[in-house]
Order: sequence, then structure tokens, then C-alpha cells
Amino acid sequence: MFDSNKFITQLMNALNQSSADNKNSNDDTNVVQGKNKTLVYLTRETIDEVIITLELPGIQDRGDIQFAITMTKASISGVRQKVEEAAQQGNGFTQERFEKELVLPCPVRPETASASYSKGIITLKLKKLDEKTFSNVLVNFFS
Repeated sequence: MFDSNKFITQLMNALNQSSADNKNSNDDTNVVQGKNKTLVYLTRETIDEVIITLELPGIQDRGDIQFAITMTKASISGVRQKVEEAAQQGNGFTQERFEKELVLPCPVRPETASASYSKGIITLKLKKLDEKTFSNVLVNFFS
């Protein structure tokens, strides 16, 4: 059985260690943790990207996960297999639909999104939108 609390503790420890290791490289890390009835997730912000880590055991195929990403939000939805509950019912597998919309901590470039899945954990990486300063403003004078 998957232990969500153990997962969060291990992930927080790893992120804290990573953050401590990166302090020398001016890497500013901000971690947000949340939980709803089906998803446990962490949002981490570094200098140049936003990293979202979600606990999603039971994903069988890349087609089981869909993303919709804008500059300010990331939505994830799909279907996963629930083995524990199905085993108790004696029928093998049941499917569970999931959906979560996250407000991103800063604007990102959606076209840079990349995701990886391993051992029930999906990691979504998004490059931050470069903040550009425009200082050449024409001032009109009226008499």
C-alpha cells in the first residue's frame, strides 16, 4: 500500500537537501505542498523553472495522463488503476478518474513543458517566462 505521508516526508527531505546543496549557486527554492482527495503534489520554484511533482500510482500508459498548461495554470487529468480497493472487492482492478488545476507561482512558457513518470511519481517541469523590462516609453506633450 502506498503511504502518502511517508512519500511527502521523503520528498520534503530530498528537496530540503537539494535546496541546501544549491544555496551556493543562488538557487531560490519555494515549496508548496497540497492534498486533495485523489492527488498529493508539491510545487517547487527555482530561479529558471517551476517543478510540479505529483503522486500518481496506477498510471499504466502515457495516454492515461493529459495536461493543459497556460502561462498561469497547469491542469492535469486522467485515469489510474486502483489495485488496493479492487483487490478487496476481488475483481482485480478499478479505475479512478482524477483532475487537478494548479495556479502556478509565476508565469511560465507552456511550450517548454516536459514530464517524466517513474514509480508512481510524475514530475512536470516548466521554464519561467523571462521578465523583460521595457524602458523606452515615448512621452507625448500637449500644450
